[in-house]
Amino acid sequence: MVKGKLFEIPSTQLSSTILTFMPIDPNNLEKLLDRYWPVLVQWVGGAHDGAEDIVQAAFIKLAVEEPQPTNCVAWLFTVTKRLAINERLSQSKRRSRESHAVLHRTVSMDLSQEMELRDLLNTLEEREREVLIARLWGDLTFDQIGSVFRESKASIWRTYQSGLLKLREAYRESSDE
Repeated sequence: MVKGKLFEIPSTQLSSTILTFMPIDPNNLEKLLDRYWPVLVQWVGGAHDGAEDIVQAAFIKLAVEEPQPTNCVAWLFTVTKRLAINERLSQSKRRSRESHAVLHRTVSMDLSQEMELRDLLNTLEEREREVLIARLWGDLTFDQIGSVFRESKASIWRTYQSGLLKLREAYRESSDE
C-alpha cells in the first residue's frame, strides 16, 4: 500500500495509476523509444556526453505533453534539437564564466595574454579544465577536488598533471608561431 496525503493506492494498482497521468499511450511511447532513441541520440551529437540525457528529457516531455502532438516524431526531433541547442549555449556560458573568473584571479597579464590563456584552457578536455581551475584558481586541494568528482586523490592528481602538460605544450606551440 502506498500512502499519499490525500489518498491510498494499493501497490498492485500503482503502476496503472501512474500511467493514467501520462497523456500518451505507454505502448506507443515504448515503440517510439525503440525506434527513435538511437536516431535522436545521433541527431543531437552522438558522442556528446549529454546526448542521451537530452533525448531522455525530450521523451519525458512527450510523456506528459498535453495535448499530445499530432506528429510525435516531428515533435521529438524539434524538442530534442532545441534542448541540445540550449545545452550547448549553457555550456558555452559556463566556460565563459569560468574563464572570466580565472582571468580575474590572474596577476599582471595584459589583455592578449588573458585571451590566450582563455583560449588555451578551452582546448583542454572539460574534466582537465575543471580540475586545473579548481586547483590553481580555486585553491582546492586534490582531496577536495576528489570529493567533488567522487574520485581518488591519485586520479585527480593524474588528471591535473595531464591537463597541465597539455596546457604547457599548447602554450609553447602558440608562442612558437
